[in-house]
Amino acid sequence: MTTLALVSATSPEQRNALTTAYPQLHLLDCHHDRPRLAREGAEVAIVYGMVRPEELPALPKLGWIQATWAGIENLLYPAMRSREVIITNLRGQHATAMAEHAIAGLLHMLRDFPARSAAQAAGSWRCQAQVRLLADSHVLVLGTGGVGRAVIDRLLPWGARVTALNRRGDTLPGATTVTPEHLAQVLPSVDHVISTIPA
Repeated sequence: MTTLALVSATSPEQRNALTTAYPQLHLLDCHHDRPRLAREGAEVAIVYGMVRPEELPALPKLGWIQATWAGIENLLYPAMRSREVIITNLRGQHATAMAEHAIAGLLHMLRDFPARSAAQAAGSWRCQAQVRLLADSHVLVLGTGGVGRAVIDRLLPWGARVTALNRRGDTLPGATTVTPEHLAQVLPSVDHVISTIPA
């Protein structure tokens, strides 16, 4: 049997699918009982979610962490780096949801929804909100991974001018691309910055 510790939320359907597909798996559900990971971690080979530095010593057989997010910087602490643990992530899995959230936040700001909501709560329909348009605005997207590309794909139909920053200067359809050494030159000309860089 291989023990898989679940420290991130999973549904009963997901757990059932795992044990059906891999009958050799023993699931240790620690999502709502985090101390259980340390108490019963001696046989854990796989963790789904985060392993905190103080938990690592209790996991001598740990060989694989499946992170439930894209950036894994918070798992690269010294004790983890000294172990031979495979760390995989969910790069791109949340790109659509995160891109839509970023666009919603940008529109919330541009349309001054806080002022509109305050006016509505006060029963005033003559709001003095400062409305700006996304069309023809210049948006700088930091990072062109899955989330960054999804943000750019959603900005272009709104008529925004997009500049994208990535390490290699890789080109993207519809966007001007720059590398980090050109960031200081680009920043003064942009209206909005959306960062999709992990951490």
